[in-house]
Amino acid sequence: MRWTLLVGTIYVKELIDILRDHRTLVAMIVVPHRLYPMLMIGSVQKPVSLSEEAMREEEIIVAVLE
Repeated sequence: MRWTLLVGTIYVKELIDILRDHRTLVAMIVVPHRLYPMLMIGSVQKPVSLSEEAMREEEIIVAVLE
C-alpha cells in the first residue's frame, strides 16, 4: 500500500510539473499535430513524383504487325 501511494504522489507531482511548462505542452501537443501530417504528405508525394518522372523519361516501343 505504501509503495502505490509513493508512486501515485510522484506521478501527480510530475504531471503538474509538465502541465506547468508551456514549452513542453507545445512540444507534446501542437508540434506533432502540425508535423506528422506534413511528414505523411511528403512521404507520399516524393515516390509519386519520382514514378511520374520515370514514366515520362521511359521510351516505349510499339510493334505493329500487318
